[in-house]
Parts: sequence; C-alpha cells; structure tokens
Amino acid sequence: MKALRLKIKRKLCYDYDVSWSVYLLVVLFGVGSWVAVNGIWVELPVLVQHAPEGWKLPSIFAVVIQIANIGPVLHTVFNAFFPGKVRDKWVIYIILLFGIISCFLLGFLWKETGYIGGKEHSVALIALVFCVAFVDCTSSVTFLPFMAVFKKEYMSALFVGGGLSALLPSLLALAQDIPDSGDPCANHNNSNGTWSSNSSDDLHFGTNVFFFGLMIMMVGSLLGFLGLNTFSFVKREQIGFNFGEEDDTVPQEPVPSDSSQEFEEPSPNENGQFIPLRISQIGDCHDVNHPSQLAFLLVIQVWLHAFSNGVVPSIQTYACIPYGNNIYFLALILANFANPLVSLLFHWLPTTKVSVIGLLSAVYTGLVAYILYVALLSPNPPQVDNNLGSSVIVIVNVLSVAIVSYTKVAVSTWMQKQGERYLRWAAIALQSGSFLGAMIIFIFVNILNSFSQC
Repeated sequence: MKALRLKIKRKLCYDYDVSWSVYLLVVLFGVGSWVAVNGIWVELPVLVQHAPEGWKLPSIFAVVIQIANIGPVLHTVFNAFFPGKVRDKWVIYIILLFGIISCFLLGFLWKETGYIGGKEHSVALIALVFCVAFVDCTSSVTFLPFMAVFKKEYMSALFVGGGLSALLPSLLALAQDIPDSGDPCANHNNSNGTWSSNSSDDLHFGTNVFFFGLMIMMVGSLLGFLGLNTFSFVKREQIGFNFGEEDDTVPQEPVPSDSSQEFEEPSPNENGQFIPLRISQIGDCHDVNHPSQLAFLLVIQVWLHAFSNGVVPSIQTYACIPYGNNIYFLALILANFANPLVSLLFHWLPTTKVSVIGLLSAVYTGLVAYILYVALLSPNPPQVDNNLGSSVIVIVNVLSVAIVSYTKVAVSTWMQKQGERYLRWAAIALQSGSFLGAMIIFIFVNILNSFSQC
C-alpha cells in the first residue's frame, strides 16, 4: 500500500511538471504524422467501390506506401554522409507543406484513371497516395528524434497525436456516413471486378470533401510544429539542445555532450525512498549492459510493424467485407478510436518492461493469426451468415490495434530513455518491418492470388 501511494505521488509530481500547453502543441504536431495515410485507409470502403482494382486496392496501397520509404532512406543517407548538416526542423517543415499540397490535389484528382499494360488503374490516386506516404514515412524518422529534446513525459503526447491522426479521419468518415449492411457481393461484376452500382452515391458528402478535410488536419499539424519552435515557454520543457542550433536560452538542466544521453529522474529503492542520481550516473545508457534487450526490442519493432502496417491492412478487405461493407467500416473506425485512447492510457499506466512487451507482442500475433485465417476463407469466412462472425472479426480487429498501439509506445519510450540515436534505430526498424510485411503480403494477394473476393 505504501508503494502504491508513493507511485501515485510520483505520478502526480510528473503531471505537475508537464506543461499542458506544450503537451497540446505536441499532440497537434503528432496529428500530422500519419493523418493522410490513415485517412485514406478509413476511406477505403468507398474507394474500393470506385477503383478498378477492387479489393486488391489496399495491398497496392500498402506496397506504394512502403516504396515511399525512400524518404527515410534518403534522410538516413544524408545524415550518414553529411552529419550535422541535415536540420530535422526544416525537413519537418518541408514534408508538412508537401503533405498539405498532396491532400489538396487528392480532392480534385482521386477519381482519374489510366491504362497500364492494357489494364485500367487508379493512376492519380495511387500516385498521390505515394506522395502523402512519402510525407508520413519520413515523419517516422524525423518526429521521434525531434522529441528527444523534450522531457520523456511528452513522448506519450506525440503518440496521442499519432492516435488522433487515425481518430480524426474516422470521425470525418462517420460524418460522411456508414455504408449499408447489405450483401457486399450483390452488385459485384466478377468479369471485370467492378460494381454495377455504388452505395457511396448516397453519402452526406463526397470523397473530395473528405480529402480537403485531411488537408485542414495537416495545416493544424504545421501550426502545432510552428508553435513548438516559436513560443518561448516551450524551451522550458526541453532537456537538450535544439538540433545543434545556437540558442540564447539557458537550458533548464545541464546538457549532455552526447545526444544519445538523457537525464533520468530519481527512482525509488526497494524501501520506497527516492535516491538522487550522482552526476556520473546521468546520461548512462543502461542498455550497454543489456545488448540482448536492445536487439530483442528492435526485432519486436520489425515484427509488430510488419503486421500492423503491412499485412493486416492489405487483407482486411478479405477478412471483413464478406460480413458486409458496414462491418469493414466499423472495424476500421473502432480500431482507430482505440488507438489514441490506448496511447493516452500509457501516460498513466506506463511500462517499459521487456517481458511485458514480449507478452503483449505474443497476444497480438495470435489475434493477427485469426484475421489471416478468416481472410484466407474469403468470401465464405466462419459464421458469415450471422452476427456472431461479424462481431468476432470487429472485436479481434479492435483488440489487435489496441494491444499493438500500447506495445509500440512502450518500445519507443524504452528507446527514448536511451536518447536520439536509439530512437533513430527504432524508426529504421519500424519502416523496415512495414516494408517487409507489405511486400510479402503483396505477393500473396496480387501474384499468387491466395485471397478471393466476390
């Protein structure tokens, strides 16, 4: 009981040290991390009804998004060959502006098609998806390192913003309307993979308005980032230098000479007493004595993102649409609601224990295995004719997103304690996993035709 009181007291002290104005600015900034790509995913129930690619469109998007990893690759190469020359602050300004322009163009060109190899394809849509994905992928290797100069309490704010980048487009999609619950294959033409009529014609507003909404969200992220670099009160919440730029502001705490080092807050001993850290302890990277933990967490990072960013989004159409277009829509929307809630939960119930991270990863793998099983049985998955099957697939999708979201924050927080260099490793592992997952599932969906639609 005494230990619990001490933990609560310590957490209240942490919350007291947090500037909620800065916290909200970080949240707003974090919204721009994946808002465009997440918006495209939640609009897929409408897009697959218009696109000539049909249910294969998500797997194509997944590959295009991973090809956009050329952004992080270029960023990493330039940092390696020109250390200290690449200013993350200016890179972030550029990609946010590019994302705003891309969303604006999507509103006008998303329906334009062209012929490649004698087959009709959504050329403009796919090309612009690459553009917004370039922005979002590059954000993964710039946003996290940018947060290394802030107190660790603000790391959860970035992930709350990342969660809102899925939640806000979901709310916009709800305002657009929920697809009907009729037979998803009733109007499907098997000869050319198109629909003879589109339930999307009765939406409250069109897809072009939806993309303009995404553009406004990107503008909000840009304004949040501008505030983080402009307002003087933000500097009081930093623990390090501002990306090598000269600053007249004296830091709140001494700055370590190595950006991979970070100051730890005092922690209680086994008797619940707080022991101040010696100067020599400050900045120690505890993973030096545990390289196996670092390697394990990087593997977990690759594994989680291979499924969450590559495999699952590519096969959700096959796992959900047989139960109804509305089930696919609900699975996407409810999962996106779970994302920011779980990220916010981490702020009050944090953990960076490697054993807990491993357990959560195992549970997530089991849930993904069920989604894969259902998708392989498409268009006749288990209990397709009653509410039990549709309820189970929605619950499994939501739980999988909730668990993987919490685990991702835990891994990133562990890395953040080590400093900017480790966050870059985590970001590279993130994108590598996403790329491998997307490419492997693309082969099964589009070349081997392992999944069947109507």
